[in-house]
Amino acid sequence: GHDETGRFIPYVHRADGAVTVEALKGYNETGLGNYYLLPKMTKQPQIIDPFFYAINGEDRLVTSISVPIMREGVFVGVIGMDLMVSTMADALKGVTLYDTGHLLLADSDGTIFYHPQAQMVGETLHNILGDEEDALLTSALKTGDQVEFDYALDVNSTNNRYVLSPVSIGDKHWLVGSIVPVTEVEAETSSMVM
Repeated sequence: GHDETGRFIPYVHRADGAVTVEALKGYNETGLGNYYLLPKMTKQPQIIDPFFYAINGEDRLVTSISVPIMREGVFVGVIGMDLMVSTMADALKGVTLYDTGHLLLADSDGTIFYHPQAQMVGETLHNILGDEEDALLTSALKTGDQVEFDYALDVNSTNNRYVLSPVSIGDKHWLVGSIVPVTEVEAETSSMVM
C-alpha cells in the first residue's frame, strides 16, 4: 500500500473477484489528485466531481468522497471512498420521459457524466447551450435553484424543454436534467385541455 516514496497510500478495490491493494497515483497532481489535495488545503470533507481513474488497468469514471485526518489541528492524511459513476447512472438507463425525452446528470462545472448517448459524456453544457440558457445554468450551479427553459441546439433541431434541477453534494450542486421535446409536453397539455 505504498509507492516509491514509502508513503502509505493504499487503494483497496475489487479486481477479478479478489480484494486488491495498490498505491494511489497522482495524489500530488492538481486535478487528478484533488481527492487528496482539496481536503489537505481546506481541512474540510470534499466530494470530488467525476473524473477518470485507472482501476485494474481500465479507465473508470469515479467520484471521490474524502475526509481530512487531523491530529491536534494538523493535517496528517486523508481517508476516502470512491463511487463508480456507472453505478449511479445504471438506475437511469432506459428511462424515457414522455415519448422520447431523457435525463442527464452533470457535475458542478456543468460537465455531463451521464447521458443516454454515450458520446455526450464528458461534454459540458456550457458549450452546448446558448448565452441566455448558459446564464441560467450558471445561476443554477451557484444558487442551487431549479431552472427551466426551451432551447433548440440549432435551427434544424427540435425545440426541447430543459429542466435543470440542482442536487446539493457537499458544498457543490450537481444537476439532474430532463430534456423533452416541447411538442410532446404541449401535446399532453392540449389533450388535458380538450
